[in-house]
Order: sequence, then structure tokens, then C-alpha cells
Amino acid sequence: MLLTKHGISEPNCAWLQRCRKTPNFFGRQSHFCTIHSNVELISLASVVAVIVLTTNDTGLAMTRQKVLLFGATGETGGHILDALVTDDSFVSVDSGSYLRSNSLRMIQDLTCFVRTSSKDKQSTKQLRGRGIAVVTAELQDSIGSLVALLHNVDIIICSMSPAALKLQIPLIDAAVAAGVKRFLPCNWGTPSSRGILTLRDIKEEVHDHMFRHRLSFTIVDTGFWYQASIPRVPSGALDDAIFMSANDVYAGGSAPNMLIDARDIGKMVVRIIKDERTLNKRVIAYGAVLSQNAIHEIIEKKTDEKLDLKKVRSCSQIQRPSYCY
Repeated sequence: MLLTKHGISEPNCAWLQRCRKTPNFFGRQSHFCTIHSNVELISLASVVAVIVLTTNDTGLAMTRQKVLLFGATGETGGHILDALVTDDSFVSVDSGSYLRSNSLRMIQDLTCFVRTSSKDKQSTKQLRGRGIAVVTAELQDSIGSLVALLHNVDIIICSMSPAALKLQIPLIDAAVAAGVKRFLPCNWGTPSSRGILTLRDIKEEVHDHMFRHRLSFTIVDTGFWYQASIPRVPSGALDDAIFMSANDVYAGGSAPNMLIDARDIGKMVVRIIKDERTLNKRVIAYGAVLSQNAIHEIIEKKTDEKLDLKKVRSCSQIQRPSYCY
């Protein structure tokens, strides 16, 4: 892809400096993993432990585990679903990928949670049409009914809308009672310290609840989306690829940023849950490290257009969207 870059080592990850002393539920310092799409990574200073994973690794052994996915019809959840369906660890018949042909793979070990109010929607019918099991309920239901729903589930993966993040609290209670082996809370965004991003603070509340209940977990942070890092060019030639235009330049645009293609998140999640080393770890998933200035240079070179950029020098000039992670 346009913004892919290889051969990165020792990126300047300020968030690791802030988070390195965050205790996990065992009372020890949290360990961090880094997962990168096809890149060699050497080491990260001041991190307790670094486990380097790459999405092109092969031969990972995995005991069959049953996965329950929340939010499969959303943007990020859809990418996770596609990756799970494509991976042979979650199918019973290798008759060719649904994504590459019309042959239907019989899906086992994978179930999608759908709200009762959405059970008749076209998106839910499409899930069933792909051979994927669907269970319907509401997270506001009784803990007892949620525990029954989670019977025999090994891994829960959450991809919720911002408004539904706190509904993970009763889900965690039910997961503990049901004996779920690994819980992936809805993160899928850039990490930060508390008190900066409202949604991040809510996510940390969910993490705290998970820690208090000693529920085995994997917390997955990601780089900022490529699709939200591309500035708009005057001709509009890149508009179809842009989730939200990024023509504001912050603090000179020289700070390196971890970035990820949103479509790669699903592939990385599959890689993460298939590796036992990521259990009870915080994971950062990214595909490249680029500054805003480097991105702008690439865009101008590839499009032969001069960007219209706005320099932002103070916090008072920043207008964050309400959905900002």
C-alpha cells in the first residue's frame, strides 16, 4: 500500500514509556508484545519484555478454541471476522476461502453475537449465509442468561460501538463465571494516558474491571489508521480511500507515529490469539512508523499535487471529533 514502509527498528514509542509500569492482574509489571506486518524489529528500550510477532509467520500450532465475536457487522469487527473465516484454524472444510470464491466453508469454532433487535437485519442474514453460527441476546440481559450463552466459549473478541463500551462490564462478569479463557476487550485504537481521550478512559475502566476479576486477557492497541492519516489532495483523487481527511499538521509534523491499515487488524488479531505468548499481555499492532511530514512527502510525490495543509501549534486549535479514540 502507498504508506507501507519496511525495515523499521527501535521506533520512538512514547506510549510505552508511559504504560510500562502499568500492573497487570498478577501484580507484576505488564509485559508488552509488538506485532508488525512483515517487518524486522530489534528491541524497544525500557520495556520489560518484547515478543516480536509477524503476520507472515507460518506453522503456528494451535489447540482448537471456540471464539465468540461481538460486533462482526461493524467496520473493525468485519475485518476481524473475515480473517477468522479465512484462517484454517476456525473452519471444518477447506473448500476454498469464501472471500475468494463462491464455495461455502463450513465454519466451526466461530460464533457471532448479534443483538436481539438486529436479528432480522440483512447484515445478520449475510452472516448466516456464510455458514457462521449466530447467537442473539442483549448484553443488558441477566448475568445467568449471559453465562449460559458463553458456555464452552474459549475466547471472546469485542468490537463495540463507542456507545456500547461499558456493556463489556456485565459481559466480563459472565465470562468469569463461564470460565472463558481469554478476553479481548474493545480497544483497536491508539493508546494514551488517562485523562486525554474520553473513550480511552472508558476503555481503561473496562480494563480495570477485567483486572479486578482476574480474567485472562489480551489488550490490543493499534497504530493510527492509514485511512485516517491521508490528507485530501485538491483534485479529490484520494477521497475514496480516506476515512477522514488529515490536513492538520501537529507540532511541526515531525513526530513518528505508528500506523496501520484498518484491513490488517483482523489478520493481526488472528495471529495474536493463535500465540499463547500473548496471553495476559498488552499488544501493539502496527504496520509502519511515519511522521506526518513523511506522509505528506509521499502523497505529493505520488499525486504530483501540492497539499493544502493547516499548521496546528496549540491545543486550543485542536477540534477533536466526538468519536475520536
